[in-house]
Amino acid sequence: MTNNNTIGEKHTDKILNMLAKFGSGTTTQIADLVYSDKKEKQRLANRKLNKLESENLTISKKLKDFKTHSHQLKKHGGIKIGKKPTDTIFNSPDFSYAHRLKVNEIAFAFYKHIEKYPNVKLITEYEIQTLFQDDFLNRFSKVPDTLVGNEQSCIWVEVEMSRKGTKAKREFCLSMLDLTFNLKSIPGISNDQQIATTLVKPRIVSAAKNRSLRISVINTIIQTFRDVIQEYDIYNREATELQNIEIWVSSGKGYLKVNLFEILKNGYLFKAKLDKIGK
Repeated sequence: MTNNNTIGEKHTDKILNMLAKFGSGTTTQIADLVYSDKKEKQRLANRKLNKLESENLTISKKLKDFKTHSHQLKKHGGIKIGKKPTDTIFNSPDFSYAHRLKVNEIAFAFYKHIEKYPNVKLITEYEIQTLFQDDFLNRFSKVPDTLVGNEQSCIWVEVEMSRKGTKAKREFCLSMLDLTFNLKSIPGISNDQQIATTLVKPRIVSAAKNRSLRISVINTIIQTFRDVIQEYDIYNREATELQNIEIWVSSGKGYLKVNLFEILKNGYLFKAKLDKIGK
């Protein structure tokens, strides 16, 4: 019994700390992160989350459009793990449920992968908003959706869910190019200091719910990159940097991934079936 209690407490601490880091998490995301039994993890997560909510440590909300529940830390949950509770995101004016869910889905995948690498750090969208937003806005006039890396290099994730206007697309592409051209001072990425100078590798993820919209969003961004790069004549001069910018498109079976240099060199666009890219 003592052993079961100890395991249960470890699961409780892991879930509460996860919610403090990510701001929220779906039942499936929590199940994947905390439980290893593939057949039982969903049931175990449901039971544990119901218990945490009954103890007033967490709160949940049914997300009707996504047929799932989103869970969030409450004040008592934050006190239990010695951290301040998260601000509510359920009525946030800044982020749609779809965007937050997709950003967290990508961040969770990175988080599971880097757990065995203690020198690699992940900063979630929620942490950036609450801890580093002013720093990022002052340095870059924008904030990433997720950061993963260390003092040598880091991945800057941008999740695109809808079309941008012409001016916004241009500003977005210029900002992504600027991130790659010189080492940048990134807040929070170092384990022993708040700001580290590091190589930034942008990851632009097209993840709209509708497949045709995903293709449209990313292909218009690619075309804008072409226009900007031609205008500033930086294609040949910055070939190495362009390889550090990756385009990811959700295909239903994972992500199609290709670097910007390859896209521009070969004249690629993403195709309607989302099973390949080509001219």
